[in-house]
Amino acid sequence: MKGFIKTLEASLAVLLILATVIMLYDAPVSYPEKDFSIIGDYCLDKIYDEGNLRNYAMKDLESEIEDELDDCMPGINHKVEICSSVDCSTSGLPDSTVVLVSRLISGDNYEREPKLVNVWMWS
Repeated sequence: MKGFIKTLEASLAVLLILATVIMLYDAPVSYPEKDFSIIGDYCLDKIYDEGNLRNYAMKDLESEIEDELDDCMPGINHKVEICSSVDCSTSGLPDSTVVLVSRLISGDNYEREPKLVNVWMWS
């Protein structure tokens, strides 16, 4: 019986050490830049499919798109800009590799002009 207890104690010690090592050395998730465009496309498509992208773009609600992107792609730095033409400002972007994903939202029966939604992403 004494041998069984020692074996059980050793097994628990190994499991405890292994769990501690895994928790301490668990690296944060990082995305290669080539995956940014896939993730950005997916997130913008998701917002569009929910019916929100057109509404946000026509009302120039960049902060609402930012909030939805924060939920969809946590850990990825991004900036959203809604433009009325293809000449969007790129100020405020870092001096590193930046990936751009865009969506063109058509106008409504000549009452509203088309909008371009740009999402810049970087690590």
